[in-house]
Amino acid sequence: MLSKEEIEQARSNILRGNDIESACLIMKAMIWDGLIQAGGRVNIAKIAMRQILNFIEEYKNKNYLDVVREKVKANNRANELETNNKKLIEKLEEDIEITKKQYGENPLLNIRIDGKLDTLEEILEFAKGEKE
Repeated sequence: MLSKEEIEQARSNILRGNDIESACLIMKAMIWDGLIQAGGRVNIAKIAMRQILNFIEEYKNKNYLDVVREKVKANNRANELETNNKKLIEKLEEDIEITKKQYGENPLLNIRIDGKLDTLEEILEFAKGEKE
């Protein structure tokens, strides 16, 4: 729930001119939190809704909604890639741990294991963003 100061600041912003963020804040407070604005010379809900609808209409005409849709898709893809990257990091760390155990257990294979370990650690650095 929003504080009284935040709501008053948003109300002030709306009355001074177009402020889509403040308009959204007021509408959220009225709809989700049950804020009631009684009295006063202006209907703040009406002004906030008008500003929101004007914003939508303006950007609809500029094909901004297509840009927003593309951004949502890109954000979803970025989240998917981040999840996959975390899984990759976990798998690499697990493989490095197993390789280090093998390193100590098989002295005859140390040269092959050494190269594998170096490669795994380098890939892990890339995955973590520590190396480019």
